[in-house]
Order: sequence, then structure tokens, then C-alpha cells
Amino acid sequence: LEGIREKGNVRYYFVSLHWVTQTVSSTGNVNVWPGNTMEVITTIVLLVVGMTSYRLITGEISSRVMSADEEILKLREELGAVQRFISGINIPDNDALALQIREHFHSSK
Repeated sequence: LEGIREKGNVRYYFVSLHWVTQTVSSTGNVNVWPGNTMEVITTIVLLVVGMTSYRLITGEISSRVMSADEEILKLREELGAVQRFISGINIPDNDALALQIREHFHSSK
């Protein structure tokens, strides 16, 4: 950090941006600093690319989990409708016809 004062205000900006990027990306390591402005810029770019990749991957995984949850909820609602149908026409739950209706529902999905 001693070299910062000698390089001018542009270096202050890049070193500050580097510190913020490291802190936001949770990789803040105050013991290792880039030696010149080009290393600072390269580190900032790599940290931003890494953060963006991590967030895209995490978002995709989250989206797929939510989609699977929605499919399970839809299936449960439909199964509930089948059960209400079976109960509505007074078929006992353990009757062969009720079992065939449920089996048909499951095989059609």
C-alpha cells in the first residue's frame, strides 16, 4: 500500500474498487495485494467474473429446485382431486376400483 501515494489518484480509485470487490465477493484477503494497477484491474475483473458465475449457477440450481417443488405441489393437488372423486362416488379407499383409478392416474403422469 505504500506505493499508492506515489502513483496518483487513479491508483487510489482502482485499489479502492479492488478492496470493495474483494469484500463483496467474500474473498477479502488483506495480506495479499496486487503489485501494480494492471494487476489490480485484472483481479477486479476476475473477482467480478467469479461472483457472476457463482450467482448464475446458484440461481439456476434454485430455479430448478423451485420448479420441482411446483411440480410436486401440482401432482399433490391432482391426486387430491382424484381422491375427492373416489370419495364423492362412495367407493371405499381400499376397494379394487379405487386402486385402479389411482393406478391409472399415476401411470398417466
